[in-house]
Amino acid sequence: MTVSFERATRVRAPIDRVFDLALSIDAHLDSMSGHHERAIAGVTSGRIGLGEDVTWRARHLEIRWTMTSRIVELDRPTFFADEQVRGPLARYRHEHSFTIVDGGSQVWIACPSWRRTAAWVAR
Repeated sequence: MTVSFERATRVRAPIDRVFDLALSIDAHLDSMSGHHERAIAGVTSGRIGLGEDVTWRARHLEIRWTMTSRIVELDRPTFFADEQVRGPLARYRHEHSFTIVDGGSQVWIACPSWRRTAAWVAR
């Protein structure tokens, strides 16, 4: 089964700042603290860059998992994509687009292909 999702969010901050925060391991960890997410290998703090990996360990939907993602595309400050290179899903790509809007920036996050999710969640 293939699942996809998209989400747009407006942020009252300059596009460069929003883009850099989206690549920040530390900001991600702060935002996911309720899931006890940890960066355990690769880039584990600071800003991740093109071709770099991070391995996450977390608990989502009462399931513990480990996943390694790599930044596979990066065009600062308008776009980056990460893909799972090791983990529980058959395929996972996460795209982040950034545009300037009145009063700040808009972030568009899309996950156009997320396979085996239903079987993984059903465990």
